[in-house]
Amino acid sequence: MVQNGKITFASALLLCFLMLSMVCLNTPTANGSSLQTNSEGTPELTQETGGIPVQADLISQSTTQQNKQPLLQDSFDDVFDSSIWEKIEVNGGVAMEKDGLLQVIAPDSNKSWEDWYWSQAGYVTKRPISAAQGFEASVNVVELDDVSEMVLLISDQKITDRDPVNATNWYMINKVLHTKYPNQSLIRVVSRIDEKISWLVEAPWLSSTGQLKIKVSEGVISFFENGLMRYSEPYAINASECYIYIYTSKWGHYWGTDCFDDFAVYPVSIDNESKGGQTSL
Repeated sequence: MVQNGKITFASALLLCFLMLSMVCLNTPTANGSSLQTNSEGTPELTQETGGIPVQADLISQSTTQQNKQPLLQDSFDDVFDSSIWEKIEVNGGVAMEKDGLLQVIAPDSNKSWEDWYWSQAGYVTKRPISAAQGFEASVNVVELDDVSEMVLLISDQKITDRDPVNATNWYMINKVLHTKYPNQSLIRVVSRIDEKISWLVEAPWLSSTGQLKIKVSEGVISFFENGLMRYSEPYAINASECYIYIYTSKWGHYWGTDCFDDFAVYPVSIDNESKGGQTSL
C-alpha cells in the first residue's frame, strides 16, 4: 500500500516474494527432468514422463577414477588399434574410425521389421578385463539417429561373427531408438546369465547422446546413463574375466551411421565405496 507516495516496508517484502516466486516457477528443467531430494536429503532425478525417481550419481560423467591410469583407452583417432580391439561386422555392418569417432554403419537391407533381419557393427576388446579386481568401462554415444541401438556390453565370451547376445552370459546397457513403443526411445539394462534373459530396466532415456557406463566393484555391478545410476545388483557371471563390447545392432528397416567416442576402462577404487544389493529406477 502506498502512503504519501512511499511503499510501506511490508508491501516491499511482499513484492519481493512475489517476484522471486515468478522467477522460480518460470525456470525450465533440462530433458524433461527435475532435481528433488528425498527424506534423507539424497538428490534424485524425477522424470516428468513417468515420475520415476533415479538416484543421482554425483560424480564426473567421464569417470569416477580420474586419478588412476586407465587399463584401456581409445579416443578413436582414425587409426584402428589392433592391440586393443577386434572388429564386429555381421551381415553387412561396418565399423570404421573417421573424424575422430568410431562410426558404426548399418546397411539398408530392404527388409521390414517383421523380417527380423539383424546386422551388427562395432568393437570388442582383444583381451579380457579382470572382473575379480573390478573395473569401470565407459563410452560416449555422440550420435544416435539412424541405427536401432547403441550398446555397451560385457561378457565372459568373445564373439565377432554374430550378435554378441548369443553368448551364454552377459550384461548390457543400451540406448534404443524408436523401439516397440511408437515415438519413444529408451534406456535398457538387460542381462543373460546361464542363458536366462532378464529385462532389468526399460524406461525413457535421458537423451539420445551421452555416456554409457558399467562398473563392477566388490561383487556388485552398476549401470549408468549420462552420469546417473540406472540399476545395480550382485554380479552373477562366474568367470573372473570379461570382454567389453561397444557396438550397434540393427534390425529391419533401420539403417545409417551413428557414432561412439571416448572409450575407457579404469580400475575401481574401493575406498569408501558402499556395498549394496539390488536397486533400480
